[in-house]
Amino acid sequence: MSFLLYLIKVWVGELYFLIYILQTNILMKINVLSFILWHKKIDFTINAISHLPKMLKINNFDAHK
Repeated sequence: MSFLLYLIKVWVGELYFLIYILQTNILMKINVLSFILWHKKIDFTINAISHLPKMLKINNFDAHK
């Protein structure tokens, strides 16, 4: 009986380990993708940040109408 419980524990542990490996692989892929996108979006974010004050002024102006 104890051997069966041991087998179940090992199996559950391996299952968790597999899920963990899959999650880390997915996270690594997401990190690589976000890294590539981040490099392409630096200029875009700089433009967006420089345009933010204008957009906020426009929004405030519209809100005061």
